[in-house]
Amino acid sequence: MVKKHKKRSPSASTTHELRARGYMTAVVEHWHHFAKKKIDLFGFADIIAARNVDGEQDIVLVQATSGTNHAARRKKILAEPKALEWIRAGGRVEVWSWRTLKLEGWMPRIEEITEEDFDG
Repeated sequence: MVKKHKKRSPSASTTHELRARGYMTAVVEHWHHFAKKKIDLFGFADIIAARNVDGEQDIVLVQATSGTNHAARRKKILAEPKALEWIRAGGRVEVWSWRTLKLEGWMPRIEEITEEDFDG
């Protein structure tokens, strides 16, 4: 259950919510000084999260973004062969996009990307 969040950056909000769900997390994107841009892990991931609850293991790479950029981030993941390789290796991939809703406040839209989402 997602509790009402105060507005933060998408990465900070995602990390906060994942930790509330029992995941250990790390931001895996980094700033490339010479290119003057952020570089995502494997070309698509901002955050790695993992947990082991009652013997059920879960490891997920997350692309965190604003609500208006959800479709673009999904497309970016589907264009990256390493995302499919990650899924086939047993990891999961999700897009978390954040938007403000009148009654609920700052809320995520969470979409898991699966092997079936990739063309060919």
